[in-house]
Amino acid sequence: MTLSAEQYAAVTRTGQDVCVVAGPGSGKTRVLVERFQWLVRQGIPPLRILAITFTEKAAHELKERLVRSFEDQPEYRREIERAYVSTLHAFCMRLLRENAIAAGLDPRFEILDERQAIAQQHMAATQALDELYERQPETLRELLAAWGTNDPAKDLLEVYEAIRVSGGDAACLDRDLPPACEAVERLLQVVREMLTPSARPKPGSARGADFDRMLEWLDSASILRERPITAEHFRFLERLKCSKNAFKAGHPSRELVEEVRKRLLPEALAALTGEFHKAHRKALADVLKRFDALYREHKRKLSVLDFSDLEERAILLLRSNPELRRKIQSNFDAVLMDELQDTNPLQWELMDLVRRPGRFFAVGDINQSIYGFRHAEPEVFQRYRERVEQDGGQIDRLGRNHRSRPEILAAVAQLTDNCDGIMPNPLEAGRRFFNKPEPSIEVIAAKNADSEEAALIEARWIARRIREIEGVLHVDERSSEGTRSRPARFSDIAVLVRN
Repeated sequence: MTLSAEQYAAVTRTGQDVCVVAGPGSGKTRVLVERFQWLVRQGIPPLRILAITFTEKAAHELKERLVRSFEDQPEYRREIERAYVSTLHAFCMRLLRENAIAAGLDPRFEILDERQAIAQQHMAATQALDELYERQPETLRELLAAWGTNDPAKDLLEVYEAIRVSGGDAACLDRDLPPACEAVERLLQVVREMLTPSARPKPGSARGADFDRMLEWLDSASILRERPITAEHFRFLERLKCSKNAFKAGHPSRELVEEVRKRLLPEALAALTGEFHKAHRKALADVLKRFDALYREHKRKLSVLDFSDLEERAILLLRSNPELRRKIQSNFDAVLMDELQDTNPLQWELMDLVRRPGRFFAVGDINQSIYGFRHAEPEVFQRYRERVEQDGGQIDRLGRNHRSRPEILAAVAQLTDNCDGIMPNPLEAGRRFFNKPEPSIEVIAAKNADSEEAALIEARWIARRIREIEGVLHVDERSSEGTRSRPARFSDIAVLVRN
C-alpha cells in the first residue's frame, strides 16, 4: 500500500509541530510508522525518537511493524527493539527508574495493578470516613445525605481521581468559587444574543420549533436568579437544548452554539453546584486530604506507586529539576504521539515538559474520543490544533477511509450530522470494493401497539436476516497474498443495541 498524497504530506512535514487529524480507517497507525521510518532515513537514530501510544497492544504492534520494516538493516533493528516506543505509563516508569534518586523514590519501587490499587484506596477511604464520623458524626451524615450515595467510599474515590487527573488536589475545594450569578448571567446573555428575530428559521419548519423552545426557555429563566438553589435550578438548565438546527442556515447565531454547549452551560452548572453544596465543600476537602495522606502512607510503606503516581511523579521530577528536564528534552529529536484526543490534562502536561518546539508529531480525531470515563479531554487535542494554526503551521487532514464502503460512510455522516461532540470531518471511500448484490445499509422499523411484541418482531427479523446473510453475503478478506472475497460467517456479524 503506497501513501496517499495527504499521508505523504503529513509524514514528511517539517519546520513546525505536526497535527494530523485522522478520521477512522484513514491509516493513522501507518502514518505514525512511516513518520518514524522517515525520521530514521533522515539520519535520526531510533533511540532519539520517542513514540507514545495509548495501549500496550498498540505499542507492541507499532514496534513490530518498525522491526519488520528494518529487517534488512540489523543495526537499526537492534536500536528499534530498545527504542522508546511505549505507552505513556511505561515511559514514565522508565524515566523514574532511571532517575529514582532524583525523584525521591526507592529504586526498587513496584507498580500496583488496578485491582491492588482499588483495594488500597478503598481501605484508606473507609478509614478517612470512619475518622470523620468519630469526630463529627452529624457533618458526615449531612455530607452523605447531600451525596445521596449507598457507597460513599467508592464515590469519594471517583471525586479523588477526577481531581487528580486534572492536575489538582483536595486543596482546590478550599478555594472560593466565583459567584454563581456571574456564570448564569454570562449564559443568559449569549442565549439572548443568539435568539434574534433575524436568526429565526422559516415559519413552519422543524427548526422553527427548536427556536421557539429555546425562546420559551429564556422567557422562564428568572428561576435561575432565585435563591436558595434547589433541584429545580438544575432541572431547568437541563431543559436548554441548544442546537445549530434551531437557527437559520448561515446565520452568525449558529457559531455561538458550541460556545454555549461546551463552555457556558457547563460553567453555569458547575457554579450552581458549588453554591448548592457550599456547606459540604469543606467537609469533603477534609475527608479527601485525610484519605490522600493515608493512601500515600500505605504506598510509601509498601514502596509502590499506582498508575496516576507514575504521571504525577514524572511531572514533579521534570518540573522541579530544570537541568534534568533539559537533558530529557535534548535526548529526543522527535516525539510522536498517537490518539491525542484520549489524553487527560495531566498526561498533556507531561508531554509539554518532554517535547521541544517544532519536534512534536501528534495524531488524533476528536470524533473518535472514547475514554471520557477515564477523564480524557478531547479539548486537549483541539487546543493543540488551534495552537499549531496560530503559530502559522499547516494542519494535515486524512479524510480517505480505507475500511468502509461509500454507502456506510454516507450513513454514518447522516446519523452523526450536528450531533453533540462531533466535529465536521467528511470521509470519502479510499479503496475499491468487490461488487455485491446485497445492500450495505438497510433501515428496518418494527412496529406494534405492544412494545414486547414489537421487540419480538425485531428479534425475529434480525435472526432471519442473519440466517439469510450467513454463507451468502461476501466479505473482503486481506492477507499477505492479497485481497479475496469469501462467504460471510457468523463471526463476521455484530448486533449493536442502545443499552
